[in-house]
Amino acid sequence: MALFVRNIQTETIDRYVVQFSFQPEENSFVQYIDSREVDRGTYQLKKDNVYYLAGDMQNIELTLNKENSFDIVIEKLNNDKPIHLVNTSLIPGYSSTAFDDVEEYKELIKES
Repeated sequence: MALFVRNIQTETIDRYVVQFSFQPEENSFVQYIDSREVDRGTYQLKKDNVYYLAGDMQNIELTLNKENSFDIVIEKLNNDKPIHLVNTSLIPGYSSTAFDDVEEYKELIKES
């Protein structure tokens, strides 16, 4: 199964919404928390439905399921439990609004 999902996000988790936007043509992604860009990078297929995301802030390994959804763990969100992200659109979405608290959101994904 190819990573053809474009926009994927969570339900609200402890007041936050986590979202990924993927560009399959460039093998790139952008990660947002509450519409704040917190990470960006590239991804590659490791095997079957397992992908490795190499970001500026973090590296993530994920397994895409048949519904084009996946689970990730963000240590500082959801008490270190997996967070389920679901496909919301095949059209990539980006947030271009400027926020003055982006660094606060980047701290949420910074590895300890």
